[in-house]
Amino acid sequence: MQSVGQNLRAFYYLDGGSVLDSGISRLPILSACTSMTSVTLTTSALSLHADPDRLRQTLVFLASLPAAICRMRLELKYYESWTGKSTLAPTMQEVNWAAISRALEAYANLAALEIGVQCFYCAPNCTSLADDVSVQAAVLERFPARLRAVAIFI
Repeated sequence: MQSVGQNLRAFYYLDGGSVLDSGISRLPILSACTSMTSVTLTTSALSLHADPDRLRQTLVFLASLPAAICRMRLELKYYESWTGKSTLAPTMQEVNWAAISRALEAYANLAALEIGVQCFYCAPNCTSLADDVSVQAAVLERFPARLRAVAIFI
């Protein structure tokens, strides 16, 4: 985990096995970081098919952040490329958007929610969430109006 200024970037922390097991016990410390206003979370643990413990721990992480969070970036990490919209849509439907929505509802100051996909084996014609309006609509329909209003697809 790397802290830069007022932004927390959580990557290996949530995807690192034993690091995750030992790191969860430190989560209450995050809520005390009142100056932290921005978080970037890159994880593959949000899929409905992910290990249930990893999904639960990721949601605990989201719930443990300081109330002052006003910008959050969710980067969904996958190890495959999307060469067309037909493969991106089913993958995004596997994400537990309802659980994410419930976790994010606690942040009344949230003014920007950036949602994107980080693909490790990207092809030159790889599709992003910003390119597919139908996938965006499918994600937004699972969010309450307040989160729909601040969601940005990258």
